[in-house]
Amino acid sequence: MKLLVSFVLFLLSSLSLFSLDDWDYADIREYLVSVSENSDVEFLMDRIEYYANRPINLKFSNTNQLIRIPGIDRKLANSLITYADECSVFSFRFIRDSLKLSKGLFKIVRNCTYYDTLSFDKQNNLFKQRISSEIPFNTSHGFENKSFVGDKYSYKQKTELEIDNFKFVFLSSKSEGESSYLDFYSAAINYNRSTIDVIIGDFTVKSAYSNIFGESFSSNKGTNIINPISDFSNQISINKSSLDYLFFRGIAISKQIELNKGSNIELFGFASNINRSASIEDAKVVSLYKTGLFRTATEINKKDKLNEKSISFMSSLNTRNSFLGFSFLYLNYSKELNTKSSNVFSGKTGMLKSIFASYNSGNLSFYSEFSMDANNNIAFRTGTNYSFDFIEFAIQYREYSKDFKSPFAQNFGEQSVAANEKGIYTGIEIKSFKNLLVSSYIDIYKSISRTYQIELPISGLDLLFLIQYQLNDRTSLTFKFRNEVRTDAIRDSINMLQILYDKNKVQARFQFDYQFSSKLRISQKYEYCFVDFQGNKSNANGNLIKTELSYKLFNTLRISTDYTLFNTDTYESAIWVLESNMPGEYRSPAYYGKGNKLAVVLSINVFDFSNIYFIYYYTYKNKVRSIGSGLDEIKSNKINSINLQFEWNL
Repeated sequence: MKLLVSFVLFLLSSLSLFSLDDWDYADIREYLVSVSENSDVEFLMDRIEYYANRPINLKFSNTNQLIRIPGIDRKLANSLITYADECSVFSFRFIRDSLKLSKGLFKIVRNCTYYDTLSFDKQNNLFKQRISSEIPFNTSHGFENKSFVGDKYSYKQKTELEIDNFKFVFLSSKSEGESSYLDFYSAAINYNRSTIDVIIGDFTVKSAYSNIFGESFSSNKGTNIINPISDFSNQISINKSSLDYLFFRGIAISKQIELNKGSNIELFGFASNINRSASIEDAKVVSLYKTGLFRTATEINKKDKLNEKSISFMSSLNTRNSFLGFSFLYLNYSKELNTKSSNVFSGKTGMLKSIFASYNSGNLSFYSEFSMDANNNIAFRTGTNYSFDFIEFAIQYREYSKDFKSPFAQNFGEQSVAANEKGIYTGIEIKSFKNLLVSSYIDIYKSISRTYQIELPISGLDLLFLIQYQLNDRTSLTFKFRNEVRTDAIRDSINMLQILYDKNKVQARFQFDYQFSSKLRISQKYEYCFVDFQGNKSNANGNLIKTELSYKLFNTLRISTDYTLFNTDTYESAIWVLESNMPGEYRSPAYYGKGNKLAVVLSINVFDFSNIYFIYYYTYKNKVRSIGSGLDEIKSNKINSINLQFEWNL
């Protein structure tokens, strides 16, 4: 016992505390949401915290190191390195003003990098653990009819340990209705030193424009207009996501071979052996099961039914201004995949391959990736962005063959998968005044053949217009307008044929953020949605008002409230909002119908190295007898739950 106590005291004394400032955390989170509106923001925040704990010295960094930090693309990385090389007196404020960085992006750069003329790394040892659980007060239909095999409680934990050049991560989770608290688990150990990086366990892979390899947080169309064009890099990282169909399990190695200052060859390779969940009929896979839920006997019967072995190699030549490389992925499945799904591999074995390149010359950048699946169907993305004075312009063309099947790709566009689509995306950002950003994009797209729901090819035009104004360090205003015209269909009740028409969806949001003091912060949002069905259905409206208030009562106690009032005619005019009331918790509910939702959050800081979060959720819907559907249906118009989270940072 004495030995155990001595070891714990030694561990506490040898590890140093790290945490982002509360307001920095909030601003960075808001920025990352704008970069990747529909993605796993928790993954991005984890990476931000990693580099805040181990910041990169700009004086001795290279482009490939900096682009691992979320939000920093190749162009910004090159600008930071150039400034660090040429400046006589270093200033983060000068970087912010000269590059016109947004508040969130500036705080990423300030927290995750530093400048020192001595060649050494800031590196803190770290132990971090986060355990959370949700306790629902309502009973869903899956428990009432005894379909669910487990209890009502959900659970999630993540443990990270960093000592010198080693890092260990272990994740586990259980959803409501599942029986085991290790229903999902993921673990890996990482060794990183200078030019070599080794991961044993679970890892994710990203390559170039994500035609072959994409992570769950790849950039998509959002309020950060230029980022989707310049999000172009090769990375292998420890898995920190509970999305069990996007990571690999095995060993991954990356190695940098330095050629001269600013130039290197980077080699990546991995071997993986993992079981995927699937539906099997007649010894063939008819569909992959990707919900991650194993609550019923039917769902459990799909778990880990398909073995997947894979080998991959990537290589790239990197200079200060250019990036040229290739990748391949060989897949071998234990059973033949015979499914019409566009994001599922076809057959039993095969190889996917890709070549990619980028070039940056001052204000002008080019990016391109050409890929082929195992049946030689193609995917192609190419883009360029150009900046001068206060304007930055970007354009990108994408084309995915009708039958392109890349199981780990991430699509940029309208379809849910990287297949059956052509499109041209054009974006512009205007920073004519110091605190004002005006930006817009137009995305024109069409499918090559029919889609899953519509029996003929579709087309559409998506327009977004955005104004962001930072009045001062405490006050910001945001206005967003989005209009999308897209092919839709209704079925003729007489001959049952589909009749196509252009559905027009208009969305507008106004947001006001104000920090009264170092203790009090408020955010107010109003969002409107209108859907015009061109006379084929009744038009639909939606309105939402959200008020978020956060107040630090003491240095150790913070109370926050998040109140949402919504009123929408149908699910078609539902308003989706990404919400985060504590670290590691991200929800994206669809507000539809009429009602309100309240979240009350208590955050308690204990002993400077631990935090306790308590959240009470209350949702009320008018004039309905139940909420949800299927096994998740709750026979009430009120939902109550409590979330508890414990966090240690040592």
